[in-house]
Amino acid sequence: MEEAVAHLALSQLCPSARERLVSAGYTAVDDFARASVEDLMLNAGVTREEAGIVLRCVNGGWRSLLCTDAASLHDEAVLKQRCTQANNTQSSQAEAPCTHIPTFSQALDDALQGGVRRGTVTEVAGPPGAGKTQLAVQLALTASLPPELLGGIGGTVLYVDTEGSVMPARCRQMARGLVDHVRGLSLSGSVAAEIEAMTVEAAVDNVAVLRVFDLPQLLAVVHSLPDLLQEAPLRVQGKDRAKECCLVVVDSIAFNFRSDASAYAKRAQLLASLHLALRQVASASNAAVVVVNQATTGQDSQLSPALGSLWAHAAHTRLWLTKRGNAEHRVATVTKTIDCPQAEAVFVICDDGVRDLDEPPSQNNNSRQQHDVVAAMR
Repeated sequence: MEEAVAHLALSQLCPSARERLVSAGYTAVDDFARASVEDLMLNAGVTREEAGIVLRCVNGGWRSLLCTDAASLHDEAVLKQRCTQANNTQSSQAEAPCTHIPTFSQALDDALQGGVRRGTVTEVAGPPGAGKTQLAVQLALTASLPPELLGGIGGTVLYVDTEGSVMPARCRQMARGLVDHVRGLSLSGSVAAEIEAMTVEAAVDNVAVLRVFDLPQLLAVVHSLPDLLQEAPLRVQGKDRAKECCLVVVDSIAFNFRSDASAYAKRAQLLASLHLALRQVASASNAAVVVVNQATTGQDSQLSPALGSLWAHAAHTRLWLTKRGNAEHRVATVTKTIDCPQAEAVFVICDDGVRDLDEPPSQNNNSRQQHDVVAAMR
């Protein structure tokens, strides 16, 4: 019976997540009973949400199934109903945290199944001028929005800048666009009070930028992230709650490696250590880790993410950005993902930051505002 429950628990997940768990040796109830959410994330590479689903089903569902009659144990519909009930009961006991950071483009959020997922590593790659840093800065500003507003997290952000590409004036310009957009929404109650409290200074102050200049500094910072995320100003006391770091950005991961002359074996070792360290930080802190990567020309003369096969499997999700036609238009292609189909989204980068393509004049204002009001009230 316990084997049936373990099988049913795994059936709650997508095929790729099931395969990763089985490959990591999680096939029986006892395997899951000895594991934590962090164990499953680290050993099998599943997301925090996926690990939570299977553990709730196994640890909460199989005990109640022990009390059912023997005939029902072979009825998959009964098993599934019992496990679903146990899952829902435990989920309702605690308020579910925000699992994604929105990009401020509905098209891109849809392609990512809700935005950049917390607890995972997302790579944003592309040629120069594709908008990689712009998207990273937009995520940093959006993450600081209150949880009641537009899917924000209400946390702080650590931005590790290896290229000197984060321009304070541009950050303030995008923060102004964010504040103006939010204040343009017709909302009332406690959400309206949150909007009134929003300022450009508050949005920018939530982002701590750490400049590094060479590979040893980058390695030291990444391996020190567990301690850095516990220090001020990354953990600050808000008006009614403690703010914790919900996003770590490394922009870019390739820059310091390209100027380093280490041998291939040493380079592979360093990349592997960074890969493991970033995944562990995402898992342990439930922060989203966004890694910006440059582009290089492959053997087929086509552009592809830098660092080659040594880095290809480091991220849970990989975005490839390119320009299209109009100077503002960008195309984001989800080329690698753990829990959603590959997809493509078109968005623009304007003075205010990352936004959706303009809709026809007759629909633009009303439909966009209706979408934002609904999202703000979630």
